Amino acid sequence: MIEKKLECLSLVFRGKSRLDGWDYYGFNMEPSEGMWSRVQKYFVGFGTDDKTLNGWLTWNPQVVADTLGIPIEAGL
Repeated sequence: MIEKKLECLSLVFRGKSRLDGWDYYGFNMEPSEGMWSRVQKYFVGFGTDDKTLNGWLTWNPQVVADTLGIPIEAGL
């Protein structure tokens, strides 16, 4: 059941940072622990109240997508 749900896993655009100008992406759902351990080093934790740039986000979505074999969606 969980494996079937994870087939829908993708990266979605969350926004552009005003601090560094980079586009940030996040998962559309929580990945499995195994998946997360493979890509965690590419993510930065945003502990903000901002609705879009909050939580664990990556500025390098292509590496994460290639590593996990998941798509990148346009998102917002």
